[in-house]
Amino acid sequence: MNTGLIQVKENETVTTSLLVAEKFEKDHKNVLRKIDSIISDISTGSKLSALEMFEKSEYKDSKGERRIMYYINRDGFSLLVMGFTGKEALEWKLKYIEAFNAMEKKLHSSAITDNRLEIARLIIQAPESRVSAIRELYPEYFSVRPEVCSLEYMSDLNTSYTKWIEDYGITKEWIGDFPTGDIYLNYVRYCTENRLIAMGKKLLYHTLERDFNLRRKQRANGHRYFLSA
Repeated sequence: MNTGLIQVKENETVTTSLLVAEKFEKDHKNVLRKIDSIISDISTGSKLSALEMFEKSEYKDSKGERRIMYYINRDGFSLLVMGFTGKEALEWKLKYIEAFNAMEKKLHSSAITDNRLEIARLIIQAPESRVSAIRELYPEYFSVRPEVCSLEYMSDLNTSYTKWIEDYGITKEWIGDFPTGDIYLNYVRYCTENRLIAMGKKLLYHTLERDFNLRRKQRANGHRYFLSA
């Protein structure tokens, strides 16, 4: 478990620009420049607040001088490293995702009180039409999933894909900017955070190709990208 990559700050899992620079072998000043660019590009009305994703702070360098750094939450991390390429970069992305998931699961489990008896009473007293709403309010107590290839399962897959497209405002231009593997990681992370069933990699790729009229091709950097068909 790579929990050393992240920390808990004000009940939220974060990493720092210093750690990102170290692990992805980037100059810290270039990481700061990239963060500043992201903040300036995010519109004021965006659902994702730049101030929530990147919190400016300070640290003391080896000379004892104060320097700028950022605390970065999960969404900010995803935006920042999306364009980092290479085998080692992919490995560090996976390690960070694992670390975020592990720490957030730990935080979530410690915050949950055992309300099973109370929920059971609610279900017994509620009309059948309200049971699904109760399940949605307390998803941590209901782990039953529809059978693979059932109509309900296929519907859930389509729902996760559609919500991802809508919530992130996915466009053909956005898809073409990133390696296919990074796009899949972004989709899986979204599904995990929102407790949705995720498509497999091949199915997601085929669906994107169909919906956006794309094809996949390897570029000179060794990564595959989506290109216009």
